[in-house]
Amino acid sequence: MLAFTTKGFKQRSVYTLLLFLVSCTNDLVKVPSVGLKRVTVVAQKDANNSSVTTVHLVFPKTDDVYTTLNKMDAIAYFAAFRDLLASFPNDLEIVVIEAVPGLSVTEKICLKDFASKAVIVFASYDQSIPGTHRETLRTLCKQVSISLGRNSFTVSY
Repeated sequence: MLAFTTKGFKQRSVYTLLLFLVSCTNDLVKVPSVGLKRVTVVAQKDANNSSVTTVHLVFPKTDDVYTTLNKMDAIAYFAAFRDLLASFPNDLEIVVIEAVPGLSVTEKICLKDFASKAVIVFASYDQSIPGTHRETLRTLCKQVSISLGRNSFTVSY
């Protein structure tokens, strides 16, 4: 341990060191980072060419998984999500919602582990409809509403 000559400097240095250590050990400190408890999905009558839309709320628990998911659009994600689950069985959770045009569904979020890096939404729009169909949610919100439109979706907090 380092010794300092002035009492005030020593005390500030210890607090700074503790703050630095806590910020550097994010993976060791399991602080819940996702406050999401409820999601409502509203599908307009003409959503996704009047087709059922699968919505995945993906909760990555590591930076590597988050980085991988953040590079994908919805088409790439839905083609690969089973492989992602097999490759990272303990590093992500997925909540699946099937949205029928003209109806809404509210889902209570019950995860095994709330220590997620983010919440990423993927919507399975028809491949002929351009767009990424991906959105990263604010993690501290307790409730969100996802509105599925004809060509894209929007999120309300």
